[in-house]
Amino acid sequence: MTNPKIDAALKAMFAEKRPRSIDELSEKERKRLSKLEHIADMLTRGKKVQNRMLQTWLREAEFAQIHDEWDAQEEFRQYYKEKPDSSQFAVPVLSDQVQ
Repeated sequence: MTNPKIDAALKAMFAEKRPRSIDELSEKERKRLSKLEHIADMLTRGKKVQNRMLQTWLREAEFAQIHDEWDAQEEFRQYYKEKPDSSQFAVPVLSDQVQ
């Protein structure tokens, strides 16, 4: 399941910068990339990822974005979980039509 907002943000981010090869990354950047790839792999396989792992390896803005999207998803699910009032769909029956 992909999120169009995240996809658009990533495309914009990569369009601005010239892609660097792994050899051009610092040791710290390589380690972060490796951890982020591991997290992405776990998520694509449907595994759970702990909040503290996300806080450790994501930047503050990235973690806040995930938190906001999580809240939006909960609201969305709650909205569609509630059943509509059945009286809204009641069809009035006129007594002169039933004969």
